[in-house]
Amino acid sequence: MTKVVRDVLFWNVNGLRARWGAKKLPFSQVISAKDPDLVVLTEVRSNFEKVWGLSGFEQFLLDNNYFFSFFYWNNEGIGKGGVAAFSKRKPLDVLFGLQTPELDVEARVLSLLFDDLARSNGKSN
Repeated sequence: MTKVVRDVLFWNVNGLRARWGAKKLPFSQVISAKDPDLVVLTEVRSNFEKVWGLSGFEQFLLDNNYFFSFFYWNNEGIGKGGVAAFSKRKPLDVLFGLQTPELDVEARVLSLLFDDLARSNGKSN
């Protein structure tokens, strides 16, 4: 297991279930190629049960050392919003939403706190 969070991949998957089975840029291929310490997904458009029920999904995460998984989805209907994070390192804290019901209706904010986040997937100078 990684000791420091060095690489973070942010990805608008536009539906994780569809991305898992996609012929072009399937989830497993992209994550395996990039091998980030932390994966942050937006527009998951599903709930935990449906994502975890994908054939091979849980095993893929375990095989790639993503032992910590967090999901936040829209309770008013699957197919809109939703975020997820998969980490090789246990975060110090996790916050689901902004704690304001009218702002959290589409489940678009999931915060993970690490004591030593080194960099994200942006370009550094």
